[in-house]
Amino acid sequence: YDLYAGYGAEFGGVSVDLCVWTYTYPQDSGNNDPGELSDAVLSVGFAGLSAAVYDNIAGSSGDAYYTLSYGYEAFSILVGKNDLRGNNDDDSDNDMTHVDLSYAYNDNLSFTLSQQVDQEQDNGKPKWVVSYSLPLGE
Repeated sequence: YDLYAGYGAEFGGVSVDLCVWTYTYPQDSGNNDPGELSDAVLSVGFAGLSAAVYDNIAGSSGDAYYTLSYGYEAFSILVGKNDLRGNNDDDSDNDMTHVDLSYAYNDNLSFTLSQQVDQEQDNGKPKWVVSYSLPLGE
């Protein structure tokens, strides 16, 4: 189950969005553990530039994910940083930064090239994502 609650507004060209979401996974035994993964998300944007902070509020890990992005017409770039702040001192070795370059061909079709930039995993190969969406009703 994915549960979301939030509020977004725009003030003089500055957009602000604050939300909380949680993902609950039913177990084989029939028990649900609410808040297995819960994030508080704050995003702020202005003139195509936006920044967001995703703070894991479930458990005691305190992991966070940060993004900074810019979009102009059909093109966009996003830099994301995963900050694993768990109890293990070696967690900083698992932090990851990636860059996504995207192009929206039209309202339905987009292409993204994603590359991890701070660690060599997957032989340093970039990931391609092609997204196609179908409008459901008008």
